[in-house]
Amino acid sequence: MPTTIPSTTSSTRPGSPSAGDAYFETDTKNYIIYDGSTWREYNWDNLSGWSGSNTSSMSFDGVDDYLSSSSDISFAGDFSLSFWIKPTNFDDCLFGKAGESSAFISSNSSGKIQVNNGGLSTVGITTGEWNHILLSRSSSTITIYKKSDSGNDSSTITNSNTLSYNLFGKYSSAGFEYLGLMDEVAVFNTALSSTDATNIYNSGSPGDLTSYSSLTNWWRMGDEISGNTIFDSSNNSNNLTVHGPVPSNVVPS
Repeated sequence: MPTTIPSTTSSTRPGSPSAGDAYFETDTKNYIIYDGSTWREYNWDNLSGWSGSNTSSMSFDGVDDYLSSSSDISFAGDFSLSFWIKPTNFDDCLFGKAGESSAFISSNSSGKIQVNNGGLSTVGITTGEWNHILLSRSSSTITIYKKSDSGNDSSTITNSNTLSYNLFGKYSSAGFEYLGLMDEVAVFNTALSSTDATNIYNSGSPGDLTSYSSLTNWWRMGDEISGNTIFDSSNNSNNLTVHGPVPSNVVPS
């Protein structure tokens, strides 16, 4: 006879589980399995967004490491892009698109965030520490928010064009490969606010984003990796393929 999986709720999970313990959560409709250190959540088709903690980022070597998405990440109207980086250098490409040299999000030689050709902001990143970056477009105005231990900054640029990317940490051709750590990359189909930027930054510690109904993609990097695949923890299954980067236990905290 089949074995019935015991049930629980997200607020009444066992306090002293053993590795391999599995339950069905009646309130979230997720299956949860304890891996020996944290609960892993599984929804109807893939890993869900939040396992209760952030324990692993991805480390890029600045030579030939990058990630590629199975489908283009395109922004035709309002959108927001949230990500955490701990860069070693300036003048690195953070997001690019294969075959399109004008499609990129990068830092310039002074560390200023730039969006495609001509979209240079006054927001500068800081090397050697975690920076949370939120790009939020409303109509033709992109507001760039940066938060880190060194301080907060924001500025606006104008760009109403469709933006499209499919590479993480890599320009369309060789050169400008990202050297550093990247974590918790998320896409939203609406323009988030300065309050949202503060909430996502969460005093420097990434948290659960599943409460955002506008969330369309969420790559938790080393927390949701299997082999050479990083799973999209939204329901849209735009998974990433790993070309060299490795998980790191250095995370925002």
